Amino acid sequence: MGVVFESMNKDNRPKEFSDSTKYYRLIPLIAAPLIALLILGLFAIGVKENSSSLGDLYVVPDRYANFIAESPKYGSAAVGQRGLLAVLGSKGPDDEIFFGGSTVGDSGGFGGLGLPEFKEESGVIHGTGGGRGKMIKPQEGYAREKSVSHQNFIPAKGYFRNTYLPGDPELESLRRSLEQNNYFKDEKFSLAKAVIPYRQPFDAPESEGLAVYLSADHTALEGPTRMTVQVGLKGSERHARRRASLNAALVVDLRQVPEENERRILWSLVDAMAADLQAGDRFYLILAGTKDCLRVKPADFNQMIIRRSLADGLEQIERSGSQGNLLTALYIAYRAVGGEAANDAPIGANLVVIASAADLGAELEPLQMRVHQGSLKGITLTTIGVGREADIEALRALAMAGQGRRRFVDNTKKAQRTIEEELSASGRVVARAVRLRIRLAKGVRLVRVLGSDSLNAGQITRVREVEQAVDLRVSNTLGIEADRTDDEDGIQIVIPAYYAGDDHVILLDIVASGPGKIAEVRVRYKDLVNLSNAISRASLSLPAGRRQSNPLSSNVCKNVLAIRIAGDLLAISRQLEGHNPDHAQMSIIKSLERIALFVEGHPEFADDPELARDINMLTQYHDLFSRKPEWLRDQEAHDHLINSLAYAGRVKLPPGR
Repeated sequence: MGVVFESMNKDNRPKEFSDSTKYYRLIPLIAAPLIALLILGLFAIGVKENSSSLGDLYVVPDRYANFIAESPKYGSAAVGQRGLLAVLGSKGPDDEIFFGGSTVGDSGGFGGLGLPEFKEESGVIHGTGGGRGKMIKPQEGYAREKSVSHQNFIPAKGYFRNTYLPGDPELESLRRSLEQNNYFKDEKFSLAKAVIPYRQPFDAPESEGLAVYLSADHTALEGPTRMTVQVGLKGSERHARRRASLNAALVVDLRQVPEENERRILWSLVDAMAADLQAGDRFYLILAGTKDCLRVKPADFNQMIIRRSLADGLEQIERSGSQGNLLTALYIAYRAVGGEAANDAPIGANLVVIASAADLGAELEPLQMRVHQGSLKGITLTTIGVGREADIEALRALAMAGQGRRRFVDNTKKAQRTIEEELSASGRVVARAVRLRIRLAKGVRLVRVLGSDSLNAGQITRVREVEQAVDLRVSNTLGIEADRTDDEDGIQIVIPAYYAGDDHVILLDIVASGPGKIAEVRVRYKDLVNLSNAISRASLSLPAGRRQSNPLSSNVCKNVLAIRIAGDLLAISRQLEGHNPDHAQMSIIKSLERIALFVEGHPEFADDPELARDINMLTQYHDLFSRKPEWLRDQEAHDHLINSLAYAGRVKLPPGR
């Protein structure tokens, strides 16, 4: 038999339970959602005659009632054979429990996505499949997200932080960890294959360096509407196939004695640098943490000498400890690379690479200033995190300041490929000094730029310095006329360099007053495909009424959903790391419900294979959590699950974020 679960009294006891029926199990699957709706309606009418304070009603089989009632303090969730009960929120000492959620059809599915049917085996609830269903009531929070009132608007002008930075070392590190330690093999649970980012429908330009797209999650408006506008960038697939001669310095961070694995990786990176030496290259080896840190100059840069120099440096720090800092080593690297030959080198040909397995600590701020000053002289900085102890966030900040890339290496096999890619990276740049100007139309107000924020005066000064330095250097080396002087109106974002084939999205949360013109975007850049100044434009206007979605509007919707799912997964990873498996398990149900609410509002995604894959992924997580006593006893399995959740969250983020 089933039960109707009502709102709770303050003593955490249900007000009333009443029997339901099991007859609709015999009804064909296609009729189940309608029967479920009818049953809910009848119960609601019957009970409301006896109570004016009754909360929302949810149908759930009675054998799951205890599962729900056991953890009212934190909220709980369960999916029964005929529906999803999501109990969200928390219980304070004087609060009634808040229930928000939805009941779905017979097979526990949402549309055609197949939300799993959760069954009970050996006293454990877990998911096994799914099919079609109908949602009854969305969360109040979903409605609040679409509210056009009570918003704090910000000026739609000024500089905002650039979020485009090629490479994601943390993601690569997590992926390698999952591949090497695939626990739960009996479950065929491989996150490296289960999690796939949403495809971006941007066509690469045929002749220009960059293409720009402007779209929204609506195709028409009927009045004041809160919506998301997306600027999409796509780099040309055309780029230089061979790199220019380089002035490059490899800075190996030896301030701390590296572990054996990190030591081997550093050896491999140094070897790879020597192996990729080409005619016209000028390479330097600099060892941070040692006396006389400039160890090898271009005339002596060969495999035998650099190996001996690295061995001497390692022996020195093991014997006497660190005798220098990274800032000094970086200063020497920039001075070496920025010598006489640097002024005549093509843009991107002056390069500093930092390979570090250590924490940067208090040195980060002065390092950023040093890197910024180097970038103004046309010297790019790439950072390579080595091993588990690498300071990924600090290395990311340095790469951003140095207009370069960020990489991660956790095994010797990858070292050679990483060095080769970084030394040839300048040949993959299709646009430099990319300036986006986004203007919102009259009556359109800005709530936020997702994932970004406005820059302060000091940050704006540094951005302008970098842009003008690139502008002048491109003019001097490639003959493209310098044209960057004044600021522009609207929202401004500057990207120093853009790479071939890359996708990038910028999402703006706005409130439009109604149909009509919404926004326009202009992208000015140094086109390295055609060696010219170039401008790409796009504008967005929406008609009145209602219209079906198109591929671009659907893409915006899914990118917003992806950000939220990514946030859910990263939060679940942190909850699990904080030894809160019950909270983490409930958050998985919330994320499943988030997808269901999304499909309810966007029925065109009812059969979307990418969302179906995400649901399947979340279901596998729930299956593991339902057997948590098993893996909680295994620390390695516990850590693997934390990493897999973090990996899933990073993968789901839209490109360039």
